[in-house]
Amino acid sequence: MLRRRRILQALVVSFAIMLASALPVYAADELWYQEYGGDGTDELYDVVQLSDGGFALLGRLGNTSSGECSAWLTRTNSDGEMIWNKTYDSPGLGSDLGYSLVEVSTGGYLIAGRTATHDAWMIRTDASGVMVWNSTFTMGGASTDAFCVIECSNGEFVVVGHGDGSFLLKLDSSGNQLWNKTFITASADEYETSGILSVAEVSGGHFILAGYTEGLGAGDSDVWLIRADADGNELWNRTFGGTDYDMGYSVIEVSTGGFAIAAGTSSFEDSAGGWLVRVDGDGNELWNQLYNHTTGFAGMMSAPGGLDVVECSDGGFALTSGTYAFGAGGSDVWLGRTDSDGVLQWQKAFGGEYLDKGHALVELAAGGFAVAGFMRSADTGPVNGILVAFEDSAPPSEVPDYTLLIAIGIGGAVILIVIVVYMRKRRT
Repeated sequence: MLRRRRILQALVVSFAIMLASALPVYAADELWYQEYGGDGTDELYDVVQLSDGGFALLGRLGNTSSGECSAWLTRTNSDGEMIWNKTYDSPGLGSDLGYSLVEVSTGGYLIAGRTATHDAWMIRTDASGVMVWNSTFTMGGASTDAFCVIECSNGEFVVVGHGDGSFLLKLDSSGNQLWNKTFITASADEYETSGILSVAEVSGGHFILAGYTEGLGAGDSDVWLIRADADGNELWNRTFGGTDYDMGYSVIEVSTGGFAIAAGTSSFEDSAGGWLVRVDGDGNELWNQLYNHTTGFAGMMSAPGGLDVVECSDGGFALTSGTYAFGAGGSDVWLGRTDSDGVLQWQKAFGGEYLDKGHALVELAAGGFAVAGFMRSADTGPVNGILVAFEDSAPPSEVPDYTLLIAIGIGGAVILIVIVVYMRKRRT
């Protein structure tokens, strides 16, 4: 009797293990996330992963009493936990903003942004975020904004933005201006409405610039792509778009040649959405992909930080922004993963029921992605900067497939019935 009971117990335990192994296993859409900030409006616009696996984050930190804000640099460990943070304020009343960040090869950071008095602002810090030098410059017009900065292969820096026209500015390692170039698309009696939002150093020491212009192209605003030589002289420019508003936010050189532009468009669907445009080395379009039919992007026409793109290690692309189409509600952080032809493979959303958005992303050295942006978790609550880490894998389906589970359950029930009948027969 004891032996039969042990056999029955072993069969039941084996069935339970088999049943548990058949249950769907779902990983969370995010690996982890961290919030930063206080009681004001705090947003992150750029992220850099550092050599130790940690992150440097740049944005603005709000002041609830004055309603103004400071440029804001935050250093974290590899799990996004804050190590230190620094704020930077210029003389005058108003808000100081940090838009773009690079980790300098000789140590420390370089920040591009705008002062409270609407001058372009460059801030050089040491590795602890302590300011080493800062410089301001204007390019005419009511406001000059420095939207993007990169370190060149020779240790100098280039900065892009807009003032009275769009500009490309070269600085030495001490922040001294070497040269500047302005790109004008409007006639003398028209107001210049254009801007360069992204720049990359490309093959041959040239520069590729992406932004928007109302003076060229087919519609109210078009994606604007410019290639310049090592001295900033324009080699060619191209526009992409339809009859409505289109804007280029981020441009990268692709490993197989040519460039990819992450853009926003409202020209081709009923609502504004995401757009990835792939061009060859001469700026001729190879293909483009729209994502608004599945995502309904949030805030497409606001600069900076509308869309960001990186080329992944497998030749595909990852993009981030905000979406109204799915998620917890309102606008949510959106991450999309594509193949090398820009075809969407999967997408994920993260956030609360109010207002959240992704501004910048990096592919992590260990795999996956980190997205920097902001989160507003309550209707009347503060806006906090966030950093979210995602796996590089498709999210679980919304409706689990229980076919295998049901089949095993039925089979297990039959086995148990057979065992019970057999045991009763043995007793009799």
